[in-house]
Amino acid sequence: MNADLTKITENFLNEMKNNEGVIGVWSFGSAARDMSDEYSDADIVFLINGSKFKETEKKLEAVILGICDDILICYEEEFNGESIINNGYLIEKDNNIFQLDIFLLNNDRKDDFICRIHYTDIFERDILFDPMGYVKELCGNCPHGSLWNSNVSKLFTTYLYHFYMSAKYLARKDHFKLNNVMRKLFETHSSLLLSLYDSIKWGGEGNKLNFIPAEKQGHLKKYFCCEDFTVDKANLLKEIEYFQSDIEETVQSIGTKNYTDTLDGVKKFWLKTTAKI
Repeated sequence: MNADLTKITENFLNEMKNNEGVIGVWSFGSAARDMSDEYSDADIVFLINGSKFKETEKKLEAVILGICDDILICYEEEFNGESIINNGYLIEKDNNIFQLDIFLLNNDRKDDFICRIHYTDIFERDILFDPMGYVKELCGNCPHGSLWNSNVSKLFTTYLYHFYMSAKYLARKDHFKLNNVMRKLFETHSSLLLSLYDSIKWGGEGNKLNFIPAEKQGHLKKYFCCEDFTVDKANLLKEIEYFQSDIEETVQSIGTKNYTDTLDGVKKFWLKTTAKI
């Protein structure tokens, strides 16, 4: 996080501490993982006294305006409700734009699933404010993340089914349907790789993929549809080779059946269907 945003965050935190509804605060996101850089935004979770939850939510915008020149955008998550408020703000300060992701967590509903996500694997080092020990108590009873776990057989059938579909969209030169199929292939191949290489128990797919081998990360980057169908075809041919290698490595590690014959048959049909591309 850059120095200007750090200062803004400190000012915001100091103002929020004066709100009687705030009973605890901790870092979230990249800052809590020691992974923040100059491009990182500020992610802060405020534990709110249940009786003051609505009141604190109403005051939030005024507090933010007090530490910046203007609020340009407030992005409200769809899961916002009685348990948690998660708003993303783009704020302007001294002719620069900064991102603040603010979470208000209702202490009376802290056991709700959506709340528990936001204190999974919390450590005492993440605490920013805890005068009555509520956050420390969460640290001692927090849920824990898990490594990626997928049904490899389902991934295999999903991938080949959609790879087969990509042939007709290439042959038709249907850019938009091909794009949708390639996104599905990317998601499926990503899940397969995470089944092999996931090593972190926090974050979603986007976080976890940064920790798979760099070479494998490069393979996934060819799943994005472009306007040149010959390039798309060449990329998909490369991708199914990578997928075949990865599925063979996966099934070897888990002792599952051999998938080679099915994959080779679909690939042969695919090449025939796309021969004119």
